[in-house]
Amino acid sequence: MSDRLIIGSATHSYEVQPGWGQLPEGLAYGYTHGICVDAEDNVYVHHTGKQSVVVFDRDGRFLTAWGDEFEGGAHGFYLHRDYDGREYLYFADTKRAMVVKTTLSGEVLLRLGAPDRPDLYDAERRYVPTDVCVAPNGDIYVSDGYGQYYVHHYTADGAYVRS
Repeated sequence: MSDRLIIGSATHSYEVQPGWGQLPEGLAYGYTHGICVDAEDNVYVHHTGKQSVVVFDRDGRFLTAWGDEFEGGAHGFYLHRDYDGREYLYFADTKRAMVVKTTLSGEVLLRLGAPDRPDLYDAERRYVPTDVCVAPNGDIYVSDGYGQYYVHHYTADGAYVRS
């Protein structure tokens, strides 16, 4: 009998690696909402706790963590290789009602708040961004899926286009 634990099925079968991704003392996960892997095989975990982005190398060794200012708001998480060849992280923060673009080390480059659409949002109809993706030309698409059903389109530099 093997001690290996395999989950999934067919082409989506994975072997569980016990002990992979150990957090350092004092750091704990909140609810985890996304995982991305960069071109160097570093693994980024986005969660609702303090230091909301935790980074490991491919072997599960802790590298760094950042993002205290986003505690409690983790939701959509996306890694995009931009036209300049560099990779950036985008994430939806439901607690602060914003989407953030950062470098892989956590430097905030862009913040997108609620679109100026009083016909869509008011005191009862809140903007709660749930996910984000980026087109090859850099345009940003944000979904609002908590009680709403909108997708908002922005240019790469954050100018609102349409909903």
